[in-house]
Amino acid sequence: MKLVTISYISISITLSLLLFSCAQNIEDDLFEEKISIIENNPYSIIFKLDSCQTSKIVNEKEATNFLLKSLAKNYINSNDYPQKEKLELCLKIFTKKRKAQKQLETLNLFAAIYKNEGDLANEVKTIKDALVIAHEIQDKTRLFQFYSYLSDMYIRKFDLLKFIKYQAIANQYLQDINIKESNVHTKLLIAKSLLYSEQYNKAVDLLYPISQSISQNHAYYNNCKRLLGISYFKLRQWEPCINIILEVLNQDNSTNNKFTYYSTLTYCYYSIGDLPKAQKYKKLAISSKKESDKIRYNEIEFYKLCAKFAKANQNIQEEIECLDKVIDIYKQVVQELNGGTLYEAIQSYARMNEQKEHEQQVKIYQYCALCLILILAIITIMYINKKKRHAYELLSLQQQIRALEGLSKMQEQTKSFVLRDFEVAKKIAVLKHTQKELGSKLVKELDRFNLIKENPLLTTQWDKFYHYIDLTFDNFYSKITKSYPILNEKEVQLCCMLIAGFKTEEIAAIWMKSVFSVHKYKTNIRKKIDAPEASNIITFLTEKSLLQ
Repeated sequence: MKLVTISYISISITLSLLLFSCAQNIEDDLFEEKISIIENNPYSIIFKLDSCQTSKIVNEKEATNFLLKSLAKNYINSNDYPQKEKLELCLKIFTKKRKAQKQLETLNLFAAIYKNEGDLANEVKTIKDALVIAHEIQDKTRLFQFYSYLSDMYIRKFDLLKFIKYQAIANQYLQDINIKESNVHTKLLIAKSLLYSEQYNKAVDLLYPISQSISQNHAYYNNCKRLLGISYFKLRQWEPCINIILEVLNQDNSTNNKFTYYSTLTYCYYSIGDLPKAQKYKKLAISSKKESDKIRYNEIEFYKLCAKFAKANQNIQEEIECLDKVIDIYKQVVQELNGGTLYEAIQSYARMNEQKEHEQQVKIYQYCALCLILILAIITIMYINKKKRHAYELLSLQQQIRALEGLSKMQEQTKSFVLRDFEVAKKIAVLKHTQKELGSKLVKELDRFNLIKENPLLTTQWDKFYHYIDLTFDNFYSKITKSYPILNEKEVQLCCMLIAGFKTEEIAAIWMKSVFSVHKYKTNIRKKIDAPEASNIITFLTEKSLLQ
């Protein structure tokens, strides 16, 4: 029963989460639909939104209505911006409710306000905040739009490096976008990207169908026509460019674009040889440019064209004035890039050099400290290795000492072991020579107990004895037999017994021969190994290193 209850609870929770997720998706889709309606015809919704109470913004519904109304008014008149305080309040509500799409639209509107105010720092910050949200929701289209915005913003500030950087990033996200299914705003940004990359024909192919499919009430109608006119201008198709620019000139109320329209018409009419109209639009272009307006790239080309007109009309004074204007614009560009006057630029350059020198000094100190640390590390490692080698040497010496002590004990044990076996032989030998009868009886008695047969030294079994000699005296038996194959069995036995410490009398007793016979064997050995007369055979063999 408990299991069934738990199952019901789990299913209920899962369904609730699914319903909540579906509700969120439906709400986002409804918001996107409203944005699309505003873009297609901002007038159709502005009156409905005006009826909504937006004086106080206390909940998400009121914040959404205020945002939509602000967007519609800005689409109708690009100089109409909402109050930043109310927009900030909307952003807080959307952030708290985690409404990503509404946050992005609000931030986009904030960026337009900061752009109009010339507040570059806040404009950049706003777009970067929007990028964070777009990355969180993995909206490729939004990411393309905002990176395109940044690239367009930096081209206005003559910062080509940042323009190229953000345009490249925007193009990366463009690869994941289905252009056919994109909205008009995204397609216009793609067209602008094509113009930046000098793909003018592709820009025309993209813009022309859009210009034919949207109405004059569309929020981006003027932008589309303007970009299409610029595309024809870049292709040097003067007639289509003039027709489109004249059409949009009467439609667009934005003062920011007037200079672009007039300067473009000036160039087009000059190119087709209609100098009166070129002169007309030249004056309109100059009059439309206010001192407070920001510099644009097309101004440089415009005044160069004016200088060309003046030269063609042999008006030297006007040509000089136009060229001076070009120089002034270039100076303003340099000042804009440096962010201040020439003196400020020099001061900035000096500070930059001081900073570089400081950084170089810091790097030198860092390298010196690093080298010192490395030297100390090397010395420490060498010292540790030296100590280790010394410790290993001591350990090796100790092991050698223990081995020698063990060898000495082994030699003594071997000798005592062999002597123990030889002792029987010595006593038997003595008995044989002194008391033959008694010795005979003793031998018989020993034979009865198998004592003589088990003693290898009293028989011909010397292998065990040779094994002990090799084990105890560094393979002496093997070496002497290899180095001196001329030695016979008795001579080898004598050498082995000598190195084991046996005396001449003991050897004679073991062999049951006279001492004279043993001495005779020694003499024969000396001759065979080329040792001096009366020399110690073992000393000669070991000290002279005759054994290989």
